[in-house]
Amino acid sequence: MAIAHQEMTVTHEPDWTRIRLAYAVRDADAGRLDGVIGHYRELSEALRVSSDVPVEKGLRMMAQTLGRSGRHDLAKQANHLADCFLGALVGAGTRSRPTPAKLAMDVAPAQA
Repeated sequence: MAIAHQEMTVTHEPDWTRIRLAYAVRDADAGRLDGVIGHYRELSEALRVSSDVPVEKGLRMMAQTLGRSGRHDLAKQANHLADCFLGALVGAGTRSRPTPAKLAMDVAPAQA
């Protein structure tokens, strides 16, 4: 029996944001910035935050959005993710604040 693929969104799955943030923190702690960007793109689309802003700023905007909606635990997690992401950038030797589109060009050479 085949199960139809349905895109998970915040409205379809209440814990989706929590799970996605947890995976993003795990990737940030491991220094996998590309993984964080993938999660960030999904989260920014679901939470209606522009993905054209630098990732750290976008994560902080997500935290504000989550805080305003009463999801303070997730807001703290998004702020923690922004801190982890910034730490991973510094560890990779990158001083710029990349947007998702620029990340591959800005960060990949520093990791090599």
